[in-house]
Amino acid sequence: MIADGVTIPVPIETRRLLLRPFTPGDIEQIHYIYSDPAVWTHIDGVEASRSLTETRRRVDRFITCQRQHGYSFWAVREKRTGELVGDGGLIPRVWRGPEIELGYRFARSHWGQGFATEVATAWLSAAFEHLELERIVAVARADHLASRRVMERIGMTLEAFEGADVVYAIRRATPHQREAARGPRSPMSDQ
Repeated sequence: MIADGVTIPVPIETRRLLLRPFTPGDIEQIHYIYSDPAVWTHIDGVEASRSLTETRRRVDRFITCQRQHGYSFWAVREKRTGELVGDGGLIPRVWRGPEIELGYRFARSHWGQGFATEVATAWLSAAFEHLELERIVAVARADHLASRRVMERIGMTLEAFEGADVVYAIRRATPHQREAARGPRSPMSDQ
C-alpha cells in the first residue's frame, strides 16, 4: 500500500547514473534499446518494439503509472556521457499488483558494467525510504543467471518458481535489523 501523495524524490542519483521519470522527449532514444530483440530475450511474452509508435505506447504507460502511483520505470542516463542507457524502477506486478515488482533493462552495449545492480540498489533504497512498501519482488527467467545474480547481490532471496520464471523478494528491514546492520557502537559514540 502506498500512502496518498507519497512519491520518490526526483531524480535518483547513483555514483554513475541519473534516474528520472520518462518524458515524451525520451522516446526516440529509448527506441534504440526497446527495438533490440536481445534486450527482450529473457522477458516472457514481451517482444521488441517494431516501431516508434510501439515504443511511445510503452513510455506512455510508464508515464501514466508514474502519475497514478508515484513510481514507475524511469529513464536511466549515464552521468559521464549523458547517454540514455536503459530503464529501471518499480511497477505493479503484471500491471495489476498487488505486489510491486522491481525491474531494469539496458542497451546491450552497457551489459556487464554493473548498472543493473546500481539501479536496483538505488530503487530499493528509495522505495523503502519513501513508500510504505513492506515487500518488493523481482522476476527473471530461471536461465537468466546474470539477472538472478543481481537480485541476490542486492539482498533478495529466491521465493518461488513460476513456470520458466523465478521470483525473488526482499522485505523492508525492521528498525532492529537496520541498527544491527550499522554495526556495534563504541561507548564514546554515546557521549
